[in-house]
This record gives sequence, C-alpha cells and structure tokens, in this order.
Amino acid sequence: MEKYTHLPLRMRTIFSVAAKLAEKAKMTAEAELTVHREHAKILHITNTDIKKFKPAPTAYAYTSHMYRAALSGSLAQIVACMLPCYWLYADIGLRNNDAKPKEKIYDNWIQMYASNWFQDSTKEMINLLDELADQVSEAERNKIKQQFIISKEYELAFWEMSYTFEKWLSEQRQEEMSI
Repeated sequence: MEKYTHLPLRMRTIFSVAAKLAEKAKMTAEAELTVHREHAKILHITNTDIKKFKPAPTAYAYTSHMYRAALSGSLAQIVACMLPCYWLYADIGLRNNDAKPKEKIYDNWIQMYASNWFQDSTKEMINLLDELADQVSEAERNKIKQQFIISKEYELAFWEMSYTFEKWLSEQRQEEMSI
C-alpha cells in the first residue's frame, strides 16, 4: 500500500478492502473447490462430465446476478450480493454441526460450512458490510439492500432448484416428447 500514499485515504481504504476481499475469495474458492472435488470423486463424476456440465436456469441467473453486481456495483453492493450465500451456508452448517450423516458427502459439506474458518469468514463479511453501509448515503444503502434481497431470493431458489432437479424448458420438453 506504500506506493499508493499519494491517493486520498478513502481510495486507499477501498483498495485495502478490495485486496482483502480478493484474498478471501481466493481462499473460499480453494476451500469450496476442494470440497467439490471430493464430492465429484464420491459421486463418480468424471472430468468429461464436468466439461459437459450445463448449469440449471436458476444457477445461471444467480451467477449472472453476481457477475452483474461485481461489474457494475459498488464495493458494498458486491459484498451484499455475496453475503446471503456465506450467511446461509454458515447457518446451515452450524445448525447441523452435531449431525452425523451416513453419507460422506453430507458430512464433508457440514464440516466445511460449520468450520471455525468459515464461521469467522462469514462474520467478517457481515461486519464489513455493516462498516461499508455506515459510510454511504441512504440511496446507496437502498441499492445495497436490494442486492442482498435479490441474492437471498436466489439462494432460496437455488435450494429449490436442487431439490426439484430444475431443467431448462427445452430440456423438459425433450424429455416429455421422448416419453
């Protein structure tokens, strides 16, 4: 950060927070990819299967929402967009921490999201959003709130998508026609 001393304090603070977020995103991605690789192995999902993967409509829409926030939103809006995922997974992991599922895949998932590291990371994200929201106008707080609400709705839809094995309409129609 020394080379940026000529910048205003607010800009240096934003750079510092962005750097921390980038590091947190990297660590979270590495942890989640480790769990996903373990799950793929347990479920016998091959690299060929992964290359053919096509996200369900809700997953596609949710990630598109996140990309849009990352490309055009403020730092606080980006954090608000990501926070429902952190918060929900941390809550579910913690609530089920004492569960002893028979299936290793569920145990892996619970252990990841109930871990002290993930719980602390989630609290850091909540605190960061609170700090950022305290520094902005009411209009910006409303945008932050909207990002959070939209992501929260996508989180709910994401779980429903998984439960119902959601497919694209064209895929549903093809299956119906082949019956």
